[in-house]
Amino acid sequence: MSDFISTKEVEERYQIIKPYIYKTPLYQSMHYSELIGRNVFLKLENLNFTGSFKIRGAASAILPIKENISITAASAGNHAQGVARICQAKGLPATIFMPSATPLKKVNSTKKFGANVRLGGMTFDDAFISAEEFAKEHNAYLVHAFANRDVIMGQASVGLELKQQLDTCDIVFVPIGGGGLISGVSAYLKQIGSKAKIIGVQTRYYPNVFNSFVEENHPEASQVHQIIKPTIADGIAVKQHQEISDRYIKKFVDEIVLVTENDIALTIFELLEKDTILAEGAGAASVAAMKNYFQGNKHPYKNVVSIISGGNVDINLVDKIISRGLLQTGRHLRVAVTIPDKPNSLANLLTTIGSLGGNILDIEHNRAFSSSDYYEVDCFCDIETTDAKHKESIVDGLRKAGYQNIKEKGKRFKHS
Repeated sequence: MSDFISTKEVEERYQIIKPYIYKTPLYQSMHYSELIGRNVFLKLENLNFTGSFKIRGAASAILPIKENISITAASAGNHAQGVARICQAKGLPATIFMPSATPLKKVNSTKKFGANVRLGGMTFDDAFISAEEFAKEHNAYLVHAFANRDVIMGQASVGLELKQQLDTCDIVFVPIGGGGLISGVSAYLKQIGSKAKIIGVQTRYYPNVFNSFVEENHPEASQVHQIIKPTIADGIAVKQHQEISDRYIKKFVDEIVLVTENDIALTIFELLEKDTILAEGAGAASVAAMKNYFQGNKHPYKNVVSIISGGNVDINLVDKIISRGLLQTGRHLRVAVTIPDKPNSLANLLTTIGSLGGNILDIEHNRAFSSSDYYEVDCFCDIETTDAKHKESIVDGLRKAGYQNIKEKGKRFKHS
């Protein structure tokens, strides 16, 4: 048996897993096509059963099992749901270990499929140590989320479907956590003779594969310090990649790039607004990288694909992302304005904002906590605006109306 999966193996395994997965659409995004001047297609794995591509690998690893055994796995959430659903279908008991910070949506969905969920540790790697111990103690089969040949074979079915849906593909952006998805997709496409360039995408908080790739191919380039902390791309928050995915990436992947938390968050916002697609951080990372890659129009590729690997995002996080996205795109304005503490001052301020086309969303007028003089009061206004130009015109209009000490709040966000 070859070290690498073959196209024949993938095609045969696809026939086995096909009844348990969804052939996800390849959607052409008009917004991003116009933005980068190319044909942009999004492979919508966020629409798959359990909300991510992970069910493919889980089905590929578990369905061929003949004996009645216990299954265990470690996961940041998406692999957990895939394993739990397939185990439920097969009637096998499943015990899943997940990091403590796993979004509640993913935890509850895994429990819904009948799995015993155990939370602990900060990252996937911590959860995996617990899963290993459980497997040894209970003689359970540990389905690794990415360092498993059968799992990689299942993830490769994304590439198989992509080839069926788009005959000529020039470049594909694939998010990387542990590397199972990019291993399968790149191996299948390259071995069927596709000339598509394969670009792996990681978050700057977890750049382990990027650093390894740079060290191997560009030893003169600087590596990026890994930051072990919560990320909105929790699905690709893996501290260390495995040897098996490392071999695939070295053989079949052309380039690896990094994206920031802010890149990912703004892309989630854009996908939701422009394409009505709800992507989790890991899924939006590929689109964020695509946007960065084609800045300056320097590459010749015509047909561009980004794999949106999942859509299991905490709704509370979505709320924060929308709020910040509206601020960053100039659709919300928060200003602090100092006004005289006398009758009609507040009414005059609101009338001025209304005359400038601003819609008041919220206002705080508080004497006790004001930093102004005793005969003045700070007034904080949240205003709905149409765009960045309109936002600037409101601030300028307030100054022209005689208001002093105007401070715009939430103007800049730290890029990380």
